[in-house]
Amino acid sequence: MTKQQYLEKTKTLKKWAHAYYVEDNPIATDEEYDKLYHEVLDYETAHPDEVVEDSPTKRVGGVVRDEFSKAKHIKRMWSMEDVFTTEEVQEWLDRVEKNVGKCDYFCEPKFDGASMNLLYEDGKLVRAITRGDGVIGEEVTDNVRTIRSVPLTIEYEGLIEIRGEVVIRKDDFEIINKERLDEDEAPFANPRNAAAGSLRQLDSSVTAKRR
Repeated sequence: MTKQQYLEKTKTLKKWAHAYYVEDNPIATDEEYDKLYHEVLDYETAHPDEVVEDSPTKRVGGVVRDEFSKAKHIKRMWSMEDVFTTEEVQEWLDRVEKNVGKCDYFCEPKFDGASMNLLYEDGKLVRAITRGDGVIGEEVTDNVRTIRSVPLTIEYEGLIEIRGEVVIRKDDFEIINKERLDEDEAPFANPRNAAAGSLRQLDSSVTAKRR
């Protein structure tokens, strides 16, 4: 395989992975994906100095840590305040109007997961930090790199923080809990706990096995 063929196969592999893990719309069979994956892996094993930064083979994990290091957010990472009654919502609306005046609102369902802050430098994922106390969180980059829906590279020059939630879908949550019960381990209480627990694995290969 030439280097150009390797780059083309890697590009195809990333396209297939994105369709499967992000769009939930597979465009290749498992057999086709596995075959191409191992072709790419074989080339990278023979030419380690030519491995591209965002190769899908980097998703498998394998880094084992003794503990997580602490990292500071560039900008404070705030959390959302819970409200449970109509009165509390109205009080919040009144505060907003008092401070900024009348405005339009955009509402959407909130995914209940583990908050995550991704730092990209010149398009490369260089750090992933949990929310922590909003100022300092735990650096879990090795684990986040195994999440196939998180891009290892983006088209952006400079420094940018991208924030969101790490979630586990209910059907995957049920599979994970079944596997834990089969191994005589306690099941997770809910998908949010499963997501948070997966992020805080000292062995990143454990995180890689969970969707």
